[in-house]
Amino acid sequence: MTFFSRRSSILILLAAVLLIAAMSGCAEDPETTEPDLYVAPLVEEGIPVDGSREGYPGEPLIVTGTNMEVLMAHDGSSLYLHARSEADGWISLGFNEQGGGMDGANMLIGYFEEDGSQVVRNDLGAGRTHDKTVDGVLEHHLLREDGEIIMELAYPLDFPDEAGFNLPGLSPGGEEVYTLISAYHASAHDPDQKHSRFGLGDFALE
Repeated sequence: MTFFSRRSSILILLAAVLLIAAMSGCAEDPETTEPDLYVAPLVEEGIPVDGSREGYPGEPLIVTGTNMEVLMAHDGSSLYLHARSEADGWISLGFNEQGGGMDGANMLIGYFEEDGSQVVRNDLGAGRTHDKTVDGVLEHHLLREDGEIIMELAYPLDFPDEAGFNLPGLSPGGEEVYTLISAYHASAHDPDQKHSRFGLGDFALE
């Protein structure tokens, strides 16, 4: 190999190394690719609980583990939630401190009775199970639509004292971060049947 051939090979190799280094430098830090924290916006007026998405600003939170679409907003006194899932059984949303699971969580479970009547139950998570604590949420709406189940509800930011939840409530202002728990059963309407899918996502209140 001649001097010029060796020199050309070295230059090509050097260029390849510099190109790889430049591409590595442009790669995104894995920490910057994490999804943004979902912040439930503040709305001036309450949202009608009718099963529609109207009144919710922004895009839904897609909960990892269930792919459930959840819209949230609050008016300073009530939290409004609209959840949509590809299921035909029961559906559930829960709240816990950041990183918490079912244990001690406030679980809101929606299902249909045999006569078609709607029920949204307020449960306390205990280990990997849950027990009914207080009567159902007054403002709620359940709907089956095109292979999906939709649950919308309004719930006080201050939780009932007698329920025994880990959380006393949800605080607006964006400083406190909570974990949203989502679960559903694909076909069973009995809320005591173990979920088909279970997922978690973090959120705060504006």
